[in-house]
Amino acid sequence: MTNSKSTKRALLTSVLALLMCVAMLIGTTFAWFTDTASTGVNKIQAGNLNIELQMKDNNGNWVNAEGKTLPFLVEGKIPAEGTQILWEPGCTYYVPQIRVLNKGNLAVKFEYLPEALGLTGKLAEVLTFTAKTFDKEGNEDSDINIEPEVLKPGEASPAWSFGYHMDENAGNEYQKATATGMCVTVVATQVPYEKDSISDQYDKDATYPVVKAADLDTKLNELADGSVITVEGTVNTPLTISKPVTINNLTATAPVTIASSGVTLNAANIEYKVSKTPALVVNSDVTDVTITNSAITAATGRTGSHTAVSLPVSGKVVFTGNTVTNDYNGIEFGLNVPTGDGTLIANNNFTNIGNNAISIYQVENGATVTVKNNTFTGKAGSFIPVRLSNSNNMSGKFVFANNTVDTDNSWINCFVMLEDYSREGAEIQDFTKYTLVFKDNKVGANCTYTVVYDDQDGIITTNQPIVQK
Repeated sequence: MTNSKSTKRALLTSVLALLMCVAMLIGTTFAWFTDTASTGVNKIQAGNLNIELQMKDNNGNWVNAEGKTLPFLVEGKIPAEGTQILWEPGCTYYVPQIRVLNKGNLAVKFEYLPEALGLTGKLAEVLTFTAKTFDKEGNEDSDINIEPEVLKPGEASPAWSFGYHMDENAGNEYQKATATGMCVTVVATQVPYEKDSISDQYDKDATYPVVKAADLDTKLNELADGSVITVEGTVNTPLTISKPVTINNLTATAPVTIASSGVTLNAANIEYKVSKTPALVVNSDVTDVTITNSAITAATGRTGSHTAVSLPVSGKVVFTGNTVTNDYNGIEFGLNVPTGDGTLIANNNFTNIGNNAISIYQVENGATVTVKNNTFTGKAGSFIPVRLSNSNNMSGKFVFANNTVDTDNSWINCFVMLEDYSREGAEIQDFTKYTLVFKDNKVGANCTYTVVYDDQDGIITTNQPIVQK
C-alpha cells in the first residue's frame, strides 16, 4: 500500500512538472524580441516662382515698377510728378530702362507681351514704336537679347527701354489728340533647369499663364484665388469676374462686371457703346478693387452708356493710369454706397466728358480721397471735372494735387461742384463737413475752384466746404 501511494505521488508530481514545462514553453513561444526604428519627418517645400518688373530711377537704382505708370524721360531723367508731356511732330520720348529680376528660388523663362505696348487713339496714328537695349554698364548695345533662355534665381535680365517717335509730317488735325494703352506685361513660367529624381525635363512643357478670350469664362471658374493671368484675344460677350484674381490685357467689346473683392484689372481695353449700361461695373458688395493702365470707352451721347465706369464700392478703390472717354459721365461712385477711406484716383486721362468726369455721392465718415496727376478735358461749357455730394452727411477730406484741368471750358470755369440734389423739404446735404485741399493744380486763368449748387435754389453762397489752397 505504501509503495503504491508513493508511486502515485511520483507520477502526479511528474505530470504536474510536465504541465508546468509545457505551459512555460507555450508562454515563451509568443515572447518575440521587439524594437522600433523610423526616419525623421520630411518637410516637403514647394519651389517659389517669383519675378519682379523693375525700372531704373534717376539715382541709377533699380526699383519695383509693377502697377506704376512708366514716365517718359525728359533730357534723360524722370521728370517731376505731374509734369505734362506734350508731343509734337519729330519728337521722341523713351521710358526709363526696365528689366526682369528673378526673386524666386526656381529658374524661369519669361516673355514680354508685345501687344501690351500697343497704343490706341488718334495720336497713335502718327506714333512709331522704338526700342534700345543696354549692357551691364548701362551702355547702349543693339546686339543684346533681352529675353534670355533661362533666368536663374537672383539673376536679372538685360535692360532695355522703349518709346515712341512722332511723325514729322503730322498735321494740325493731331493737335490735342491723345493715345493710350502703353503698358508692359511680363509672363513667366518654369523652365528645365532643376533636377528631380529622374531628370531636368519634367517641366519642359510648362506654358505661360495666357488664357484665350474664348476660354476665359470657363477658366475663371477653375482659377485659384490670387491667380494672375493674361488674356489673349477679344471678349465679345458680357463678362463677370467673381474671384479675387489679377487679369492683364483684357480686351472687351461687351460690358465687364467685377463681382469679387480683391480683383485687379490691368492694361484692359474695354469699349462698349450699345446701351446705358456702363462699360465697366463694380458691384456694391465689393470692398476693394484696383483698376490700372486701362482704356475704357463708353457710348457717344446720353443715349448710350450714361457712365463709363460705375464704382459703387463699399471700400477702397485704386483707379490709376487709365484713360476714360465718354460723352456723358466718366467714373461714378455709388449713390447709396459710401466711398472708402484711402480711395486713390491718380494719373488718369478723362477725355471728351460731357457731364461729370468724377462723381462721388457720399463717403465713409472721416474718409480721405486723393485725386492727383489727372488730366480733365470735356465739352466746352458743359462738363464738370469733379462733382461731390454728401447724401449721408459724413465728414470727409478730398485732396486735389497736380491735376491739369481745362476749367476755361468747363461749366462756369468750375473745378469742383458740390451739389445738394435732395428734394424740397428733405435734409440739407451738409458740405461744411467737407475739407477740400488744392495743391499745385494747373487750371484756367479764371478758375472757380469750388461751387456749391442746390437743386432747388441753384448756386448758393452758404453751406460752403473748408477750402485749403
